[in-house]
Amino acid sequence: MIGAIRLLAPSTFPGIGLVGGGPADSLARALRPKLPSGYAVAVRYRPTDTPRDRVPLVVVGPGAVIVVEPRRERGRVISEEDTWWVAAPGDRTARRMEDSPSRRARWHATRITSDVQCGGFVRVRVEPAVFFGRARLADRANSTLAAFDALEDLVTFITRLGSADRAPDRTLALAHRLGAR
Repeated sequence: MIGAIRLLAPSTFPGIGLVGGGPADSLARALRPKLPSGYAVAVRYRPTDTPRDRVPLVVVGPGAVIVVEPRRERGRVISEEDTWWVAAPGDRTARRMEDSPSRRARWHATRITSDVQCGGFVRVRVEPAVFFGRARLADRANSTLAAFDALEDLVTFITRLGSADRAPDRTLALAHRLGAR
């Protein structure tokens, strides 16, 4: 644990949603062993603007920070810009999600961007993403941001955002900055 940020060490956790804590904890356990060295995974990050509220999952990598909104919905998920619907397995009708995962992910990314830039990391990219661990995305084309239903696709997205500046000390300094409260 570094300040308010918990960095997870590699584990052998085999799946998502099987043990402990919630979707962010489960995703972090599954994600960490699949990421190359030089990446830090933070669960329940406390932004400086509102320390009571927490950002569910943040991945700090070389040159990029990815803010992931993990979701628990089951069934088929459909996106039309920032409006999302979910249809339960076997259901033909979909119900509208009360809170938009893309809006939440973007809001959290904005808050993380503020913390990152205040720490002197002005050129670091901060990207929002949504991950559905138990649902299948029926249509990604209409989503306003990166949305995934497969862990491998999320890992590919995260690793492709890294910059040519692969300095591990810079990534570690950024991870420490986000943890310094």
